[in-house]
Amino acid sequence: MAVTAGYQVFNLGYSKFANQASSCKIPSRLGMLLLYAPPMLVFPLGYAVSGYGTPALPGTHTTWHLVLGALVTAHFFKRVMEVLFLHKFSGSTNVFSCILIIGLYMTLAVLLYVIASYRLASPADIQYATAHGWSPKVPIGVLIFAAGQLANLYHHWLLATLRKPGDRSYKVPRGGAFSLVCCPHYTSELVSWMGVALVTSHFAAYVMVFTMACYLSGRARSTLIWYEEKARLEKLDRPLPSGWKRILPFVY
Repeated sequence: MAVTAGYQVFNLGYSKFANQASSCKIPSRLGMLLLYAPPMLVFPLGYAVSGYGTPALPGTHTTWHLVLGALVTAHFFKRVMEVLFLHKFSGSTNVFSCILIIGLYMTLAVLLYVIASYRLASPADIQYATAHGWSPKVPIGVLIFAAGQLANLYHHWLLATLRKPGDRSYKVPRGGAFSLVCCPHYTSELVSWMGVALVTSHFAAYVMVFTMACYLSGRARSTLIWYEEKARLEKLDRPLPSGWKRILPFVY
């Protein structure tokens, strides 16, 4: 029986929400690599070709430029490594959804690169970075980014190790923050991007995080409905946690 009721209208076609009946699809692992590899290269290639700093001051750079580029590159590099060595794939990814997500991720990476290259931060941050090489918000943002990335990796590992080899039964995630929300990997990813936004210190970066939060909240809602329908239609290894939320513990 298909599990479809109550899903959000805008769920991109990958993972459990991929349309397996579609004729335009590619293996999931290849699709995921195509999502993350191109944006991973934006900052390294951009800095290699044009150098760091602003067009008005060619060849100049600050620690702020290096850190922002390193954070964005590290995020997508981590995702590529997870696709290659951690995640287990059995289905396929819709080609059109893949193209759309590549465009979104590339837009995100290019936007952050433009902010870095043109120093589109607040005047106070620019003045401080020019004098000291970095904004005072940088170390805080880096710590938030690192915490989010580590939490995200941990919960991805929990998902990847849910089932033993050959076991295709549905499992309820357990461990870490899975006792509180069904998508703690989404929560931790948003925390990570908030760290990037803090380092970036630009309004567009915070809008980016808000947009991500809106989409991932909807996807987390659909994921909880998916688990609830699996629990109703099929035998799961254990009941769903009592009071399970979607993405924000105790709230939503």
